[in-house]
Amino acid sequence: MNKIVTVPTELRGLLNLFGYIFTAPSYVNFMYIVSAIIVCGGRKTLLNLHRAIANVCADKKAYQTYRYFLNAAKWDENKIAQKTADVFLKKMGAENGKRVLVVIDDTYEEKKGKNTFGVGKFWDHKTKRYI
Repeated sequence: MNKIVTVPTELRGLLNLFGYIFTAPSYVNFMYIVSAIIVCGGRKTLLNLHRAIANVCADKKAYQTYRYFLNAAKWDENKIAQKTADVFLKKMGAENGKRVLVVIDDTYEEKKGKNTFGVGKFWDHKTKRYI
């Protein structure tokens, strides 16, 4: 498993756009949680995210700190969602006042039992193999 020793400079530059949403200590937690999500190869549980931050990392906090950050800290997820959309649209070259076509695949099939329609291997025409 890859481990985070510090938040990469390029990622830090992008995450700085979200800094105003958090207190200074919460912002550090935010940066490391996002970094852990990126490098964590397995399930994105909080325990696995915590493990993805190297013990030698000077900014690593106790597991309970990240749990509090995600469950009880005061920050607004709507502001994060809006800022994420703003950053995405800017990176895509969208300009103020211009219309943007957004395509959303809202297909959802709840898994019930072993055989659920649409759940399984799919043929990837680009790579010519099942994924």
